[in-house]
Amino acid sequence: MLVPHWDSWHRMPDRDSLRWSEQKHPIPTPYFISHFQRILLSHQEVAYWRQGSSPQLPIDIKRPKWRAPIGQPTSEQQTILNTLLSAKTGTWLLTAARGRGKSTLAGMFLSQCSGVCWVTAPRQSAIQILKNHSGKEITFVAPDALLNDCLKHQVDHVNWLVIDEAASFPIALLSKLLGYFQRILLTTTIDGYEGTGHAFVLKLFSQFPKAQWLTLNQPIRWAKSDPLEQMLNEIMMLNTIPTELEEHLPKKIIAFTQSDELSQPRFLQAFYKIAL
Repeated sequence: MLVPHWDSWHRMPDRDSLRWSEQKHPIPTPYFISHFQRILLSHQEVAYWRQGSSPQLPIDIKRPKWRAPIGQPTSEQQTILNTLLSAKTGTWLLTAARGRGKSTLAGMFLSQCSGVCWVTAPRQSAIQILKNHSGKEITFVAPDALLNDCLKHQVDHVNWLVIDEAASFPIALLSKLLGYFQRILLTTTIDGYEGTGHAFVLKLFSQFPKAQWLTLNQPIRWAKSDPLEQMLNEIMMLNTIPTELEEHLPKKIIAFTQSDELSQPRFLQAFYKIAL
C-alpha cells in the first residue's frame, strides 16, 4: 500500500469523506488515520518502508497453504446442507463473516432442493453468487412484490423462501414474510457495517425463538488466519464481540473524546462493544 507522507497524512483531506460528511469539500479524518497507522505499526507481518530509510521487513510466519475452491462443498458446508435438505419446517438463519461461502452454500442448497423455491434480497444483483452456484433458473421476487403476493395470493406451493442479505431488511417486513412460508432460510453477514449487525439477531430471535442458527467459520476465499484479514478486522473492529450489560452491576459514566482513542485505544473498542 502506497500512502502519503507518514507524519502529515492525518492532516490531508480524505476524498471518501464526501460520501458521508455532507460537506462540499473533502475533510481530514485525523483520528481514523492515526488509528490506522497505529494498527499497521503494531502488526509484525507488515513491511514498513519509509522513503529515504531502510525497510522494516516483516517476520516470516509459516502457515498452511491456501487451497482454491474446486466447486464442491466443504465439510462444514456439507453438514449445513444435510441439515437444511432434511428439514420439514422451520426458520433457519445462516450467518458468516465475508469469504466463508454462505452465498455459495445457498446456491448449492437451491441446486439440490426439490420443489418450488423463491429468492428475495434487497436488490437482484446481490444474489449473483447464489445464482452462479445454483445451476438452475432462480425465481427472484423483490421484497415489496413478495409481500404483495403474500397478501393477495396463496403461497402454500412454495417449499422454501431464501432471503439473502437478511440483515438489510426491516425486521417488521421480515416478521410479516416469515408468517407465510413453511420453510425459510435467511443468510446474512452480521459483522461490520451492513444492515443492523448483531442487533438483527437479537430482534429476530426475540420474535422467532424457535429459529435455528447456523454459522460458517472456515474461510474459503483465503487461508485460515490470513494476516491481511486479521489486520483489517482489527482496523475496522469487525471481530468485536458485543457486550451484554448486566442490569444489577453498578454503572459509571465517564467522558470520552475522540482524542482519548489515541492515548487509550481500549476505550474505543469497549465503546464499540456496547454500540453493537
